[in-house]
Amino acid sequence: AGRDSEQCWQGFLQAAMRSLSPRAWLGLLALLAFFTLDAFVVHKPYGIIPLNFILPMSKTQTPPAVCGWDYEASWTIGMLRGPSLDRLDSISSSSSSSSSPSAASAAINTPPLGNPIFTCSDIPSPATSFVADPFLVIPEEQGSPRLLFDFEPKTTKEAAADAKASSWFLFFEMKNLERVLGDLGVAVSSDRGKSWTYAGIVLQEDFHLSYPFVTYHKPTKQFLMIPETNQANEVRIYTTSNFPFDWRVHQTKLSGKNYVDTSAVFVNGLWWIVTSYEYSLYVYSAKDILGEWQHHPASPVVTSDRRFGRSAGPLVANFDGSIYRFAQDCSHFYGEKVYLFRITELTETEYSETIVKEYLPAGGDREWNARRFHHIDAHRLASENGSHEWFAVADGDVHPDDYQFYIHQGWFRYLKTTVCICLWIALFYILGRDYLAEVKPPRKK
Repeated sequence: AGRDSEQCWQGFLQAAMRSLSPRAWLGLLALLAFFTLDAFVVHKPYGIIPLNFILPMSKTQTPPAVCGWDYEASWTIGMLRGPSLDRLDSISSSSSSSSSPSAASAAINTPPLGNPIFTCSDIPSPATSFVADPFLVIPEEQGSPRLLFDFEPKTTKEAAADAKASSWFLFFEMKNLERVLGDLGVAVSSDRGKSWTYAGIVLQEDFHLSYPFVTYHKPTKQFLMIPETNQANEVRIYTTSNFPFDWRVHQTKLSGKNYVDTSAVFVNGLWWIVTSYEYSLYVYSAKDILGEWQHHPASPVVTSDRRFGRSAGPLVANFDGSIYRFAQDCSHFYGEKVYLFRITELTETEYSETIVKEYLPAGGDREWNARRFHHIDAHRLASENGSHEWFAVADGDVHPDDYQFYIHQGWFRYLKTTVCICLWIALFYILGRDYLAEVKPPRKK
């Protein structure tokens, strides 16, 4: 059997060498090796030859030097502040409260270097191309006990000094280039927003995740997360016993459609939930967010409208009981602008809203949100002297929307993979054809 096998291989190779010249074989094998490495091994998902090697890149498509790049976006996270929701402005190093004498009594300590306050360069690992969809969680603001997150164990003296301290948590979407999917991460601040330290990935799934809305559920004394899980065609509630990590699916509230950007707010004894599907806005209500969600009879309250039909952050309950909604305008491209709505009527049977403010990207070439932004999470915080001010975390992109280039890059990847598969098929066809011609007995006359 061993001799037969050896003779078989010798015949196979002899047939192969007669089918093509040595130079042709060398070229074919080189192409096979190159396209196999490009398609399946090196620099996934775009290979040795990305599309920009063939098509010239515009200035706006030049990747940031500090982060990985996938041509989809380069979102970063910044901070806005102002006396009211319709007067939010981007912070700068000159406006930072941390450099002012009253910083100790401020509601928030803005970073001394201004915006952005957190970028993909603040994530040491994994390689990340952008951070977006920020949600600021201040535990005591939501009725939770103060939480102190320690990166390293502290001495008894240090722990006693921190007895009145509280960590703030910034949840966000991060584009993980090792998986080429969105994961959910968290950064922590122990100085009321002056500085942020990346703590790690809090949730991964087999599909893309984004929009990590987090709220506190007082009846069960636990935090809940409702991230965007549209690729699973579900709206899920996650819980954890080890905040801010280790989230697990607790309930599936909606299914059958790829809902996006779901958030909720508790006002006047009811939970109000909004979610979107194909740029239509749906409203639900519930006495308990973990209980049954009642579909609002006026839903969809916005129908197939790329300007207003998709949320741009969570609902905001003002101190006077009014509710505000941010909506992202995607009329021409993703991240075009953000609208602020005041919900003028919200009952179990009625819904109406009116536009209060239009927020545009900053413009120019250097601002962190120069060309695009699409998310605002606003909080009204009290300083030690009793005054109040609005603060918000938002995402922005200095580059315009290159999503079509990203799509074309994906198609280019599929084209190269197809070429690789065709080359392998051609190789086996040539070898098999000539080998069979060698071993096939001659026809009898």
